[in-house]
Amino acid sequence: MRTKFFMLAIVLAGIFSSCKNEKSVDSLDVVKSEVVDNNFQVTLDVIVKKNDDFALFYSEDGTSNFTLAPVWMGVKGSENVQKVVFALPENTIPTHLRIDFGIKKDQEPMTIINYKMTYSGKTFETPGASFFRYFRPNEECTQIDKEKGLIIPVKKGEKYFGPSFYPEQLLCDEIVKLVK
Repeated sequence: MRTKFFMLAIVLAGIFSSCKNEKSVDSLDVVKSEVVDNNFQVTLDVIVKKNDDFALFYSEDGTSNFTLAPVWMGVKGSENVQKVVFALPENTIPTHLRIDFGIKKDQEPMTIINYKMTYSGKTFETPGASFFRYFRPNEECTQIDKEKGLIIPVKKGEKYFGPSFYPEQLLCDEIVKLVK
């Protein structure tokens, strides 16, 4: 019994004494670098109760002629706030933005919690109802409640168009500041 204990002690001593002189993870010098995404991004924090598809239209020519293909994002219905992130194609710098809040006719009113644009490490952000300072609703298909930040689909007739918002000059000015 004593011999077995002695042999085990020798084996364990050999194992522990043969460890290399390695630095612990805590003692390593780590160079932290910030990854900067050069794609122009628009992030909406919204409450959308039913599944839908949102679209971000943009122009690059200084007009509100939205002839380029939009960026589409599927949105899962939820009672909770969720982020909807649109990333424009690489090397795309918009001059005007239009947002369509869904295409499903059975959509309920939605709540805008926050709006953010990001480009090359810089950010422009506006909370809740101040979104309506930068975008105007297409009144043919959109009603709003500015105080509550509500986007209310207008449902009339056979042809349905989801709520959509066009840029105010104030938004275009903020885009220029952001991409400088």
